[in-house]
Amino acid sequence: MQKIVMVLVILMSLSACQSTPSGTNHNNQSLAVIYTEIAEQLLVAGEIDAAKNQLDRVFKLNKNHAAAYRVLANIYQATQDDAYKQQARTLYKKAIALNETDMQNYMDYGLYLVQLGEYDEALQQFAKPSKEIGYAARLMAIENMAFIEYKKLQTLATAEQLNRAKTALYRAVQAGSQNPALLAAYQSVSNVGLLD
Repeated sequence: MQKIVMVLVILMSLSACQSTPSGTNHNNQSLAVIYTEIAEQLLVAGEIDAAKNQLDRVFKLNKNHAAAYRVLANIYQATQDDAYKQQARTLYKKAIALNETDMQNYMDYGLYLVQLGEYDEALQQFAKPSKEIGYAARLMAIENMAFIEYKKLQTLATAEQLNRAKTALYRAVQAGSQNPALLAAYQSVSNVGLLD
């Protein structure tokens, strides 16, 4: 509730800012960033319709704001409606195309693909942020890749998949993972065969 009150205060403040004609391009970009952040907070609070309304405001200001497309994809994903699944995929791809340096685009798209069971494509999405030194969620991307390889091992118990799972789990442990489930998975495969 406190977050919603804070969002409303910010919105009222922004309404005053929006009417200034000078520096319109810069103001529009700043407002697009703020409205997108508000939409993310509203989504976290479960206010899907209010979040979507904020993004509608963003797109009126800047039709190429990549983060807004990612958040809109997250909204569509949150609805759990099959009709929105393909739209979410398209929006994640658009967000990445508009801003290939925003690692959160890859992370969110990867998580979406995991929910759909599209593990190979999810691995490709997590690969980029997993290599981005300095990215705050880099370890999470590495852990996601390890969990996917381990899950694939459970359904495809081949020597090649065992090696892929062991390598991914080892990388996560070496990167500093303290996730108990991941550490248990690493322990369970560490004594099976040898890495090539």
